[in-house]
Amino acid sequence: MFWNSPKDRLALISLDFKKWSNAPGNVSSLPLRTFRPRRHADILAILEDARKRGITVRPVGSGH
Repeated sequence: MFWNSPKDRLALISLDFKKWSNAPGNVSSLPLRTFRPRRHADILAILEDARKRGITVRPVGSGH
């Protein structure tokens, strides 16, 4: 898939804003943004955007 800029790519992989919590529900977070990267370039775009904004990226695992 072709995109014009990393910002365009971020729009494609963004998810609706939602609260995240672990399975037991004792840990939760309200992230600024949520993404579902599909390829290495997506991760690079996410990290570059975060660096420019001065924010921290915290990945969440897929579970087990």
